[in-house]
Amino acid sequence: MKTKKYIFAIIILVIIGICVGIYAYNMTKTSEKEILEDTQESYLPAESNIDPIAQKIDSIKSKEKVTKEDIDYVLSNTNDDRDFAWCTFMEIEMLYDSLELMRIKVGEDNQQIAQILDNDWKLFNEYQKSAYEAYIQVCEIDGIGSAVGRSLCSSDMSLRCCKQYETASRSVLACLCGEKTSYVKHKQISSKMIEDAYSLLIEVQEEEQKKNIIKEEQVKWNKWIDYRNSITNSLPDEARKNFKNGTNNVMRSKLIQLKNQYEDIGIVGNDIMNCYLPDDCTDDELIEYPGMKYVWDIYFQLPDDAEWNNWKSYRIYLGN
Repeated sequence: MKTKKYIFAIIILVIIGICVGIYAYNMTKTSEKEILEDTQESYLPAESNIDPIAQKIDSIKSKEKVTKEDIDYVLSNTNDDRDFAWCTFMEIEMLYDSLELMRIKVGEDNQQIAQILDNDWKLFNEYQKSAYEAYIQVCEIDGIGSAVGRSLCSSDMSLRCCKQYETASRSVLACLCGEKTSYVKHKQISSKMIEDAYSLLIEVQEEEQKKNIIKEEQVKWNKWIDYRNSITNSLPDEARKNFKNGTNNVMRSKLIQLKNQYEDIGIVGNDIMNCYLPDDCTDDELIEYPGMKYVWDIYFQLPDDAEWNNWKSYRIYLGN
């Protein structure tokens, strides 16, 4: 009889233990759930932590069409090289689109002039592709380790070409569209100056392949400029003046590019900036500038305490 009582008591204790265990387990899971929820809430981004500038930049970059104000906003509010490259490509697209619309407008009024401008555009495109390829090959852009770095360099070269076309064409297109025009006049740049600068650029190349690709670019450049010179007189008086001035200005831009020997394009360090010829140089400074490699060699042969304030400082050491 006593044995039965003991067994019964043990069973009761086991049941009580199980009930206590279940209760404790449920309490533990409840606490774990509360802790997990608290932890998750602490990791959720608070509205105050979201960067509104970054959000706006992402919003701008997702647009189908962007404006100049959009590009200016991104440029003013980012330090990301990917954003800089994106802005450059968008600027190129906007420039070409605006010039194409002007060409279309001209074509609505005068098919003969429109054909001349279309031929000019096609020859420019042939030159542009060759110039881009020469830059990529000569400067070995494909060898840059960073994809962003390659994008920055290639987009900068594309923008330079785009702006050359704008320099050559916007003023005459505006004139033919009936808009009031004004343009900057520079000293006459001769074909001989361009030829000499090409020769110097070819001369400083060590590899024959690079020499040849620059020569190919020169052929396309000459073909474009020769065409422009040949059809200038086919345009009405005021348009002819704009067109002729545009040709001289784009030759000036090309002469700066050739004398800088590609070193001013893409990612540029302080040493390069101390030597290359800037776009805002005077006409006399452009004509006198001996070429990037010549100035570069002077710069690096100087002692550390030598005077060198900017690219113009090469004049101090000429003939030394």
